[in-house]
Amino acid sequence: MQQDKAIALQQVVKECFSQLQQKQIVTLGDSPNDRSLFDANKFLLSVGVANILHYRDLLQHQPVYVTNKAEVEGFRELAELLITTREKPNYTPCLKVIKELAREYKQ
Repeated sequence: MQQDKAIALQQVVKECFSQLQQKQIVTLGDSPNDRSLFDANKFLLSVGVANILHYRDLLQHQPVYVTNKAEVEGFRELAELLITTREKPNYTPCLKVIKELAREYKQ
């Protein structure tokens, strides 16, 4: 059975978090079964933890940003980044943070 996490997440957002805007949703994945979460037509902000790079050739859509660390440590890296950014006096929304990281990542 093929799973599509994007469809499931879109349904959860629609039913439980309808007040959220696309720019407020960050998807995170670590393997090919997360591929639909990297589709920019569905989610603007996608992050892959470092081990996603092992599967890069298998992904139709690439994450906007890839963490430096793999697996749980990659998730923690993203969480810490978002938390510390939010605690700054001139808080920068997630969209801007991820876009800035993506520019650095692609250079």
